[in-house]
Amino acid sequence: MPQTTTATDLQRNYKQVMSRLKKTKEPIIILSNNKPNSVIIDYNIFLEREKRFNTQRKPVSLGLKKYEGLWTKKETDKFNHEISEMFESIDDEVWHQT
Repeated sequence: MPQTTTATDLQRNYKQVMSRLKKTKEPIIILSNNKPNSVIIDYNIFLEREKRFNTQRKPVSLGLKKYEGLWTKKETDKFNHEISEMFESIDDEVWHQT
């Protein structure tokens, strides 16, 4: 069973909750109104997971990297302006019917 604490307990006993987190190295689920609201994890574990996640995503991010720097500032501004105009011309009634 995962460790849990309440948002109120976290506010009142921050040092104790953080001590428990460091000691067990297990994530702690923060409950608000008896429902899971967020999770806190040890910072080093976060860094490890982030590194693993970024390594797994690498092919996708490399695929997008090749497009960086292909447009000039002027071309980017023109594209953004055209996209903005397109969205301004969308008929809200038609949009909501689909």
